[in-house]
Amino acid sequence: MSDPTRTSQSTRHAAGPIGASARTPAAAVAPASRRPVAALARLLISTAALTGLTLTARPRPLFSLTVVANLAVAVAFALSAHRAWTGRRPVSPRITAGVVLLIALTGLVHHLAPAALADTLILPTASSSALAPGAADHLLHTVTPLAALADWLLLTRPRRFRRPYVC
Repeated sequence: MSDPTRTSQSTRHAAGPIGASARTPAAAVAPASRRPVAALARLLISTAALTGLTLTARPRPLFSLTVVANLAVAVAFALSAHRAWTGRRPVSPRITAGVVLLIALTGLVHHLAPAALADTLILPTASSSALAPGAADHLLHTVTPLAALADWLLLTRPRRFRRPYVC
């Protein structure tokens, strides 16, 4: 039987600091830990990806692997830099790992496949820049994948696998 003098609200909410602190999540009270070095590194990676796309003289098709991978790197790393600078929770490891895998695949196909096959798979149109002929390709296929991989290996905090993902 329920007590008619007590309301349902009084049983759910505790009176006093001890009862309130028992239900407060730690993230709400813990101070935000800003990571300015990680934020700066991720902002530079995002800038390198956008600069590489901007340096190409001819417009590339939006569906090419290089454009998609570098746009994904630019967006994901800019968001991750913002979250590291403000002290928020990091971007989901699934998103980060997917973006790093995509950009690493782009770099590997460009460097390991024969030139004719790599041009048809990655860059349907030849890239030529007015400033520097190879600077855009170097940024898109070498600098950005290596920087993203280094960020993932050195600056990303390791997390434990949750129970459903462990085999």
